[in-house]
Amino acid sequence: MAAFEVAPPAPLLARFCADAGGRWGRLSDAALAGAPAALAAVGAAAPGAGWLEECASEVLQRAPAMAPPLRCRAAWALATLGYAPSAEWLDAFEAAALGGRVAAAAAPAPAPAQDEGGAGEGEAAGAAAAAPVKDDPLAGASAGDALDLVWGLQAMRAVVAAGSSAVAPPPAAPAALRALCARCSRQVGALGAGRLVRLVGLLANAKPPPAAGGAGFSAPGGLLDDISRAASANPSALAAAAAAPGGGGLPRLAWAAAVVELRLANSARDELMRRLYASVAAAVAADTAAAGEASQQQQQQQQQGQMPVGDMARALWSGARLGGRWLPPQLAAFEAATAPRLAALDGAGAALLLRGFALSGHRPSAAWLRAFGAAGLDGSRLQGLGSAEVLSILSALRDASVAGGGVGGGSGGRGAASAALPSVPWLSAWAAALPADEVVALPSDHLITLLQLSAPSSNGDDGAAPSGEQAASGGGDLHGLLCLALSRRLQDLSASELCAALAALARWGPRAPADASLLPALAVRASEKLPALNAAQAAGLPRAFAALGYQPGEPLQSRLCGRLLEGAAQMEPAEAAEVLAAVLTGLEEPSSSLVKALLTGPQLKGPQQLRVLTLSPRGAAALVDLLGAMAARGLEPPPGWLGAAQLALAGCCDRLPSSRGVAAAV
Repeated sequence: MAAFEVAPPAPLLARFCADAGGRWGRLSDAALAGAPAALAAVGAAAPGAGWLEECASEVLQRAPAMAPPLRCRAAWALATLGYAPSAEWLDAFEAAALGGRVAAAAAPAPAPAQDEGGAGEGEAAGAAAAAPVKDDPLAGASAGDALDLVWGLQAMRAVVAAGSSAVAPPPAAPAALRALCARCSRQVGALGAGRLVRLVGLLANAKPPPAAGGAGFSAPGGLLDDISRAASANPSALAAAAAAPGGGGLPRLAWAAAVVELRLANSARDELMRRLYASVAAAVAADTAAAGEASQQQQQQQQQGQMPVGDMARALWSGARLGGRWLPPQLAAFEAATAPRLAALDGAGAALLLRGFALSGHRPSAAWLRAFGAAGLDGSRLQGLGSAEVLSILSALRDASVAGGGVGGGSGGRGAASAALPSVPWLSAWAAALPADEVVALPSDHLITLLQLSAPSSNGDDGAAPSGEQAASGGGDLHGLLCLALSRRLQDLSASELCAALAALARWGPRAPADASLLPALAVRASEKLPALNAAQAAGLPRAFAALGYQPGEPLQSRLCGRLLEGAAQMEPAEAAEVLAAVLTGLEEPSSSLVKALLTGPQLKGPQQLRVLTLSPRGAAALVDLLGAMAARGLEPPPGWLGAAQLALAGCCDRLPSSRGVAAAV
């Protein structure tokens, strides 16, 4: 019935389970392994935990002398049926299965079964007679057998980890994976869709995320090419195998394919994305139909039958990572589908969802980001993740918030990019609890992320850096530790990382770093890196130093003025006003030619230009800052300029935050 894909009637299944369960000790090895495999092959469930426990106990007792193909088949069957072993049982079985050197010829080969049913599709007989290879943990097993064994062990490891405090099961043993890859080389096409799905999942789970560090296990490039060709040849069969019981689901297959970087044919990738998106679109349609017609409890019950939000995150990220392109309406659907389900995200799902939006160049709406910060990035939801993983999630949140703009381009504490940075209320307390040596050892990108997102919030609503009084109100120990870590990384920072670090420090306001040499050293490094900066990054330097309350002096001052003078004519009006205010505030002796070029240039020179400047809240705020900087310097504006500025500000009072309005009045 398994071979012909026929579902046995319930009475026959019950009789079969009763007969097998009553005589485990009297069954042959082939029948012992074949009984659970038959149930798994037809998609039936075990009659109970006791039935599986008795079967597994007998399998473990015989495992050292059992033929390798039969051990492999038993492991696959028990895992597929959901057996939850003890850690001791699993360790003992794994030692017998991967360490056994008993020749396989003593036992008969298992009967053939369908592709989804593990070992037994004809190749087992040849493998059973094969001589074991010295130091080969999979001696005597064919490619399909070996895959069944390693997958079964890993699936049961996941069950054991889920019942303990472990965040994730350890990956399969590298020696077993190497032996498995060697067996599968040039035989991928014969594995069948079900086994191909399991192989891709195994290889993906053995590859650690980038934030975790370490080399992990990398499959041979030739094997990945073979898998890519096999998957591209029949994507429909692969999707059906993934959707079948025990297949893990299509989103997990897509995630695994993206993790191991399969190179799917465009047609196969597009079909995969169409199937993934269909479930997302269905969820959006169901939510829309139910809106306003059902209670919150009824809506939650309806969502239970739809694609989980973690799978939506996998689908979004995988499609983009595999080289596909989600269209704007599809990205909007992903946003709409995930919004009411964000509270169900775990840490890994949060990272994938945000990275998927960032890879697709899509910036979620402000409402979505606020909901995500409140529901998705719950500190308790990330317990058990290391600092590297948490900071990777935060980096993704930052990048999704400013998709298409970037944070590190040089905004020094205010401006479009800086104002868009998300609020993460729990971050400061989480970061303060990190061991000092762990913070100091953070890589540069994570260190900068922590500086950016843990800065004290401004009391205003304009994204400005906090004042000195605000900055002193909290986070001192964390700020000092982050500055110390940054000092140690300073020589290794790239030009863009240096700008991002300065912008991040500027968000903390004018507080003295614990390491007094940090700001002078940053000025020296900025002078050295200045030729490598683009115009926006160069314009951000004076704003950053002004927000820090530090005048960098020479040689940066003269070099920076010269660089800004070169690009003055190309600046946007708001940027010109911001840069001029920052130059007047942050540089001890700014170049008079630069001040004249900006103040009398095409952006700010007269009434018409100043009215255009104040059409946006950013421009109006920049003009107020510029007036304050000119007054503090005692700089006399050109004739008629001050009156034009007054008229421009009078027409934009409704666009000024209250704090800016007070400053303008003063």
